[in-house]
Amino acid sequence: MVSLAAPPSGRRPQQNDSDSLRSRARVIGWGLVAAATVSCQTYERDPLDIAARLDAVASRSTRLAPETAQAFDLTDGITLDEAEVMALVYGADLRIARAEAGVAAANARTAGRWVDPVLGVNGAEFLSPSGPFEFGAMVNFSLPVSGRLKALESQADASHRAALRRVWAQEWAYRNDVRRAWIEWTIAVERGNLLRTVVEQFTTIEAVAQRLEKAGAIRSADRRLLRIELVGRQTDLALVEYQVADAEARLFGLMGLFPGAPFELVPGLPVNDSSAPQALSHGALAQSNPEVLTLAADYEVAEQTLALEITKQYPDLGLGLGASDDIDGTRAEIGLSIPLPIWNRNARRIESARANRELARMRAESAAEGVVR
Repeated sequence: MVSLAAPPSGRRPQQNDSDSLRSRARVIGWGLVAAATVSCQTYERDPLDIAARLDAVASRSTRLAPETAQAFDLTDGITLDEAEVMALVYGADLRIARAEAGVAAANARTAGRWVDPVLGVNGAEFLSPSGPFEFGAMVNFSLPVSGRLKALESQADASHRAALRRVWAQEWAYRNDVRRAWIEWTIAVERGNLLRTVVEQFTTIEAVAQRLEKAGAIRSADRRLLRIELVGRQTDLALVEYQVADAEARLFGLMGLFPGAPFELVPGLPVNDSSAPQALSHGALAQSNPEVLTLAADYEVAEQTLALEITKQYPDLGLGLGASDDIDGTRAEIGLSIPLPIWNRNARRIESARANRELARMRAESAAEGVVR
């Protein structure tokens, strides 16, 4: 609130008081602006450095040194369990999902805050005849009587929970991708070992057949049949070796490593639990599925979004408090404002949010039906 004394009568004193009021107005105005800006955050540039990121990925072989590991030891090769751990930590898609969850967490931390007040300053002066400088100021507040801030906070919390559910579901999917790729790679490795043994045996047999052909013990056609079979097995071996290299590169990519990283993969198939699976009801089976739980969280976001849009059709109360000073003295001022929801009433956003909620319901129900079919 600004309180200024009325100036005495007389042309010269009025001029002096007018100058003094101008100075005081400037000081008060700049002081309020400085006080408002001190509490604001400042921007700091954080440039994107792709080369540094690639160097960090390439240097993981040194940061995963065996002396820093306990049960997690890569010196004897990477097993399936160790590959799953590396994929969950360094997988690119999972890192993106966790960063998206971090964005949702930041929104949840800052949601539901009041709108900043607005400061209004005005001044006036009679030019003819010369009079004192009149000065006034008013601070306008928005009072959240509609419950919009609480709804916004609930919607942000639901979005954060949905983002965490999405990370959890992607972790399970990523783990399944690693296991599937590992099984394909292990099968290709074992098949390559078998074909390599077959090729070695056929090579020996073909060499013996050449000597028998020279001795006249077998016909040339028989030896050529053996040669054709040997070439066929060599072709199969070359194809399998390509499949092994391709599956290995895919595994390294899932683990967040470059192809050709100095790690040895240990072939092996996952060990399944031999105990009989526990019978679950349809509801329990659907409620334990990561995709269904994620879509259920998305439905809750749609529900809270609709609630938020509903509250937006009810207006918040605007309150203004201030003071002004003129030749008659200092007076206090108060102002009230409220929008009238007559025509718009946020109808478009409400209907859109209602339709999105129905869409989220259909997605969750369809996913649950697909699980129990």
